[in-house]
Amino acid sequence: MIQNDLQLAFFFGALFAASATGQLQGQSPWTAPSFVYSLAFIGLIMNPCTIYFFWDFPAWETMFMLDPSSIGALLPTLICVANLVASVAGFLTTVYLIKTKRDPMLPWIYAFTLYIAVVGLGYERVGYSGTYQDWQDAKAISFAEFFTSKLFFMLLAMFMTFFAVTMIPLLKWLGQTWSCSPLGFKKARRQAAFTTLKHALIGYASILGLFIAVALFSGAVRSSFRNAWGWGIVTFTIAELLFFGALVSPVAVFVKETSGRKPPPKTIED
Repeated sequence: MIQNDLQLAFFFGALFAASATGQLQGQSPWTAPSFVYSLAFIGLIMNPCTIYFFWDFPAWETMFMLDPSSIGALLPTLICVANLVASVAGFLTTVYLIKTKRDPMLPWIYAFTLYIAVVGLGYERVGYSGTYQDWQDAKAISFAEFFTSKLFFMLLAMFMTFFAVTMIPLLKWLGQTWSCSPLGFKKARRQAAFTTLKHALIGYASILGLFIAVALFSGAVRSSFRNAWGWGIVTFTIAELLFFGALVSPVAVFVKETSGRKPPPKTIED
């Protein structure tokens, strides 16, 4: 969806850079394998997905805010360019934090939380499998129909692809980064887990607090929900747990220490 494509592209750029911290500490970001991979991911995987959903599900891609008949070729083109720019921005922001000895995990955590907020709080539109006219006519379509629709299965295929192509380098680069950390592999891994949990909670609480405050004092926000607006809080909470769980769990289980990254032992001459 165009409402959160930029957050997602920024997230991927930042995530690839943060996972390759050890690689980027002594190398120019422009020639780093993680930067090349980030560009390839957006250009070869994410942008084609964006174009496909614009083509096959144009109303859903705009969260039913634009009439598909008004969408020309220019909007998808601009979104694809913006995705690339956002990914580079996420990558370079993280590189800056690495070079200045600050926590490189913060950009991807907050970008991911913002992405999840759009999905969770916008659940009525995200889970609507009807047409633009159906939405305008307030035609009731159950979530059960969404989970059996072509839209759902294409989204599932897209996210499975994103997950696989992201995890392949992520597990390798994180293993290298934590293995060469001065803290040691295990302590670096624990610190990364603590940072992720801490800032995911901070981001969640901040967005949730802002949403509740605005919803309480804005009738326009409350009226934008067809069901009780409190359900947006529930779906945001569930989405936060599911998305972060899906991302963090494989990392916690499958990242292994890379012994080859350790300095060679000193030898004693006879």
